Amino acid sequence: MLKVLFLSVGLLLSISVSGETLSEPDTVVIQGSNFPFYLHGAEDGDVKSMRYTAVCYLTGSGVEKDLNKAWVWFGKAAKGGDVEAEYAIGTLYRDGIGRKQNFAEAAYWFRKAASNGHPKAMVNIARLFEEGKGVLPDLRIAAENYWRAAERGEPEGAYQYACMLRDGRGVNKDLHGALKYFEKAASNGYKDSASEVTKLKEAGVKKVERTDKASSTKSIKNDNSSKIKKRGMSDKR
Repeated sequence: MLKVLFLSVGLLLSISVSGETLSEPDTVVIQGSNFPFYLHGAEDGDVKSMRYTAVCYLTGSGVEKDLNKAWVWFGKAAKGGDVEAEYAIGTLYRDGIGRKQNFAEAAYWFRKAASNGHPKAMVNIARLFEEGKGVLPDLRIAAENYWRAAERGEPEGAYQYACMLRDGRGVNKDLHGALKYFEKAASNGYKDSASEVTKLKEAGVKKVERTDKASSTKSIKNDNSSKIKKRGMSDKR
C-alpha cells in the first residue's frame, strides 16, 4: 500500500510501507532502510548524502522525524553547494517548517538557489518580488525570473511570464509573446494554459518567434541583491 506525501518543501515523496521508497526531483531514489548509509556518507562529508539524511529526518523515513536535525543537515548540504538543499531551506522558511516563517530568509535562499540555476527557485523568488514578501516589490524582476525559469523548461515559469506579457505587468504588453509562453506551459500540461492559448488564438493572435529576452536581462545576483530586505540573521551558517 502506497502513501503519497506532498511536502511543502517541494519534494513529492512516495513511501512504501515495506520498502519506504522515496523519490526526489533529481530522480535519486531514497530508501528509509538506507538511512544508516546516508548518515555515514553525510558524516564523511558527502554533500548529497547530507541532503538525503535531511530528507529522512524531515519525513521520518528510516529514522524518527526530527525537524531540527533536518535543518542541520540541509544547512550543511547547502554550505557544501547543494542547490536542492538551498531551495529546500527557502521553502522551509517560506512555510514556517521547523523555524518561524521568514520571507526575507526565504528570499535569500531562493535567490541563492536561483543564481545556481534552480528553475523552481526562480519561480519562487519571482513570486516574492511580485507580492513584495521579504523583498521590495518589483514586477520587472519578477518577470525576469519567471522568464528565466520558463527558458529552463519550468511550466509554471512559462505560464506566469505569459500572464505578465498578456497584461503588460513588469514587461511591455506582448500578446504574441504571451501565446508563445502559454504554449510552452500547455505542452507540459500546466493548468489553465491550454485555455489561454485558445483565447488568444480566437482573438486572432499568432505566435511570432522572438529572440529578445525579458525587459531586463541583468544577472539575478545583481538585480536581487539590491532588492532583498536586510536579513534578520547572519549569512554565516
